[in-house]
Amino acid sequence: MDGSEMTSLSNGGRRLTAAIASKRILVAGLMAIAAGVVPGKVLADDAAQHCYDPKAAADLIVQACTAVIASKSETGSRLAEAYRRRGAAHNDRDQYEQAIQDFDQAIALNPQDAEALTYRGKVFLHRNEPDRALEDFDRALRLEPGDGEALGGRGAALVLKGDYGRAIVNLDEALRQTPDNDYTRFYRGLAHTRLQHYDLAIADLDQVIRHQPDNANSYTTRGVNYLGKRQYEQAIKDFNEADRLMPNDALILGNRGSVLVKAGQYERAISDLDRAIRLKPDEANNFTNRGSAFGNLGQFDRAIQDFDQAIRLDPNNLDALRGRGWIYSEGGNPDRALEDLNKVLLLSPDDAALIIRGMTYIAKKYYDRALQDLNQAVSLKPDSADAYLNRGAAYVKAGQVTRAIQDLDEAIRLKPDDAIAFYNRASAYRLLEDYDCALQDYDRAIALQAHANFYRDRGTVLVTMKQYDRAIQDYDDAFRLNPADAEILEGRSIANFESGHYDRAITDLDRLLQRKPGDASALINRAAVYVRLGELDHALQDLDRAIVLAPDEPKAYLNRGAAFNDLGQYDRAIQDLDRAIDLESDSALAFAGRAAAYSNKRLYDRALKDYDRAIALDPDTASYYRDRGAVLAAKGRYDLAIRNYDDSLRLKPGDEKALRWRADAQRQLDRKKSRKPKGAEAR
Repeated sequence: MDGSEMTSLSNGGRRLTAAIASKRILVAGLMAIAAGVVPGKVLADDAAQHCYDPKAAADLIVQACTAVIASKSETGSRLAEAYRRRGAAHNDRDQYEQAIQDFDQAIALNPQDAEALTYRGKVFLHRNEPDRALEDFDRALRLEPGDGEALGGRGAALVLKGDYGRAIVNLDEALRQTPDNDYTRFYRGLAHTRLQHYDLAIADLDQVIRHQPDNANSYTTRGVNYLGKRQYEQAIKDFNEADRLMPNDALILGNRGSVLVKAGQYERAISDLDRAIRLKPDEANNFTNRGSAFGNLGQFDRAIQDFDQAIRLDPNNLDALRGRGWIYSEGGNPDRALEDLNKVLLLSPDDAALIIRGMTYIAKKYYDRALQDLNQAVSLKPDSADAYLNRGAAYVKAGQVTRAIQDLDEAIRLKPDDAIAFYNRASAYRLLEDYDCALQDYDRAIALQAHANFYRDRGTVLVTMKQYDRAIQDYDDAFRLNPADAEILEGRSIANFESGHYDRAITDLDRLLQRKPGDASALINRAAVYVRLGELDHALQDLDRAIVLAPDEPKAYLNRGAAFNDLGQYDRAIQDLDRAIDLESDSALAFAGRAAAYSNKRLYDRALKDYDRAIALDPDTASYYRDRGAVLAAKGRYDLAIRNYDDSLRLKPGDEKALRWRADAQRQLDRKKSRKPKGAEAR
């Protein structure tokens, strides 16, 4: 892109939203298991003692309660308790089917057993059956209103059902009853996570982790919250700890991969997501996130493959559809992009999809439609820095640069550490030719992120401001960060040319032409350097090639005209400069070049007419006044020549040619006056 083009980050460029895998239910599994020695056989006399002992180990309880039940020595509530105790032990051993069978028996024998109902509800939670769990917790609470365990269970079931507000009401009350229940606190943290109450969630999960430092699910869930807060390093630390505690877990790897995408660590993200996909090849979100990573690396074909697979697994996966639309938009296929983005927006109002579709409309030059989408994105999410950022880009394309700056001001207010927003605002200021403000914003963007484009474009502004040494330093930094960017070589060659480092300019242009042999602009620029070096044959070779490649490029004819002037081939120079003026009628350089050719042919009136036109187009170039003065002196108009030399020296004090030619004109004027007869009238 050229220096003034805006970089927009939509769920992309730099800003495609990575999905968080959420289909696996996070279950804390925090029930304590009492320590104890499990004998090989429970004696009949000891069966009752061990079955009803709250401190016995789970294996021992199963054996003891089995003996009690088989003995048929207990009936009624005591037998129900034996089934309940054995069911709880089965649950602790992750034997959920046996646990439910025992709780069923306990509840059949004693329908008023709230504890059995609560236990069975928790088993249903483990089996991801929240509706059945909720029925049991409701029954338990009708029997024992305010019971902390049942309230906590009902809150957990409501979390799994997605009813987070009601879940938190129940979990709050449960924690008032049983403040040290980490199971309940975990689920409240999970509910806050789903509601994006990140700080509240982290506070709950911090406490769970202090009590249960080896629970991987708590680290995973807290990592998701740090991701929501964009604290990527802390999120990665939590997922690393979860991976240490539970190696080769697809959920942990997938979530860490999604954070790494957000953090811009795309290669590491792909490594994690490769592993997650091998472990769980039917998880669409892992393909979506890996597609995002490939897209951000510019590997669009692989990104499309992953988004395609995600959509095959989940045809209405909004993240995958949006991501594929983003890739099609970035890859120059706006019509396919619009198909995907339109589908997303039919399924759900989505500010990210609106942003990408808006930028796609910009690529198609449908600026009104783009602004409609971006206005809607701002309305949907008025605190979205990305929405303002991209609407600012649309305003620039629509020629409404002042409104663009207003949007970028708001984007920066919402996200003051967004380097892209400062970069885009700097580009907008460049369009307004407010170079001081542009430099300030480039400085702030670079302080936030050392990006090659930021250095490159600041260098371009510095060239415009004729601060060539600083510009060259910026281009050097840009080239170090991204040596593949041809625009950096082009910009640095111009800075070297303007500062008189012609050999360095040639080196950069040679490199550029090795990469892009058909680049007419590079050939024209190298020819201009050759003209300065006096290597006119080389200059003409480059310009002839440039004209073949770009027959309607005025600068090629302009520079070839200059070369012919230097060779004394004035008719050919005039012919080329005529063509340059036909193609670009407001080129002061072309008029000045043709004026020089006319002057050398002693066609002074034509020369004066062209110098007048050049000065009208560009009144701040000293050489035009100086050279017009030379033509006037050649016509014997020394007084007017002196005025032109004075104007030239006002713009460029100390110009040796202007000083010398002025002195000559003054001598000629003085000599002319001295020869004037006495008494003659002044005319």
